[in-house]
Amino acid sequence: MQDLLTRLYRTKTLLSSVVLVMAGVLLMVIGKRLDGDATSWIALLPWSELGGILIGAGLLSVWLDHFLNREQAAIEELRLRTILHEQAPAMRDAVLEAFAANHEDLARVATPHAGSRHHQQPGAASG
Repeated sequence: MQDLLTRLYRTKTLLSSVVLVMAGVLLMVIGKRLDGDATSWIALLPWSELGGILIGAGLLSVWLDHFLNREQAAIEELRLRTILHEQAPAMRDAVLEAFAANHEDLARVATPHAGSRHHQQPGAASG
C-alpha cells in the first residue's frame, strides 16, 4: 500500500511540474506573438518573463521534491527508531502481562530456551 501511495505522490508531482513547464512555454509563445503588437494593452504584460518563471518553478519543484524526500525519509526512520526504542519496555511488559493470565504460556515464552527455538533453521533438530 505504501508503494502505491509513493508512486501516486510521485506521479502527481511530475504531472504538476509538466503542467507548470507547459504553461510557461505557452506564455513565452504568447509573449513572442505579441511583441510586434504595441497597440494592445495586453502586449504590455511581460509574458515571456512569466513563462520563464513558470518553467523554472516546474523544474525546481522536481529537484526540490527529490532532494527533500530523501531527507524526510531519513527523518521518519530516525523518528520510528526512537519511538520503538522508547516504547519497547512498555510493549514487552504488555505482552508479559497478557500471558500472565495463563502461567504455562508465560513460562513457555519467558524462558531463554524458547527464544533460541524460534531462531533455528527449518528442518534443524530441536534439543
